[in-house]
Amino acid sequence: MGGAAAARPRGAVIRCALVELFLPGGGLALRGDLRAAAVAILAMLLAVVACLFTPLGLYALAVVRLGAAGEAARRGIRGPVGHGWWWRAMALVGAVGLGALVTARLAVVEAFRVPTESMTPTIAKGDLIVVDKLTTHVRGPTRGEIVAFRMGGKTFVKRVIGLGGDHIAVRDGVLVVNGTPAPRRLLTEPPARTWLYEEQYAGRTFRVYGGDPALTGSLDVLDNFPVAGSCGQDRYGYRTRPTTFAADSTCVVPPQSVFVMGDNRVNSADSRYWGAVPLEWVFGRVVGVD
Repeated sequence: MGGAAAARPRGAVIRCALVELFLPGGGLALRGDLRAAAVAILAMLLAVVACLFTPLGLYALAVVRLGAAGEAARRGIRGPVGHGWWWRAMALVGAVGLGALVTARLAVVEAFRVPTESMTPTIAKGDLIVVDKLTTHVRGPTRGEIVAFRMGGKTFVKRVIGLGGDHIAVRDGVLVVNGTPAPRRLLTEPPARTWLYEEQYAGRTFRVYGGDPALTGSLDVLDNFPVAGSCGQDRYGYRTRPTTFAADSTCVVPPQSVFVMGDNRVNSADSRYWGAVPLEWVFGRVVGVD
């Protein structure tokens, strides 16, 4: 009898913890603590909002969820298990909590591991990034910000260089948008023949990898393409939008598109090679890197 009595509370503890872990608020509702369940769901949503400002929000979200599961386990279940209103409350509150979490994942924030070095030195290979998916429902991308988009079944992260109608060029390694060069200064000369620069563009200051400043025509990919007639064409079958040429040999970004480039200018497949990205492919902006 004593062993059976001890087993039942232990089973209730595990049950409450697991329910709370997979149905936010459900485990606490199963225990009968609706106020605690509401607090758990609210804390979860606040952690999701924090993700829009800092990648530490992801850790806060994990702590909140594990903390709620631990609290549900600590409290256990009052009264006979499987009777009364506890199960109905669990189903209702858990559905609300899970729905809120799924909605946040689909429409508010998402996290990714970056698999390439195309955005170094800003984002290194293997970095965890947080993508704000909410802002894109309110406004389109702006020049200089880093966006995430899906193309050819893959997720890409690049910096927005130009919007529809902008004229883009790279001359002597310097980015030129609508006839205005982006100011930059040389920082270091790494041993691998890749130079680190600080670049200012669209009110932002960031670092990029570029070519040897002593070499004329360094990385002038866009200037060389008019000869071949292939500036920003869809080379890989992604169904991107090809840029056109202006009289000054600059690439003109088509409407409802963005011209994107990686900060690793010497090792990045981007709009210089596969064309402009349709706006409908952009699903968020990068707000945090860890």
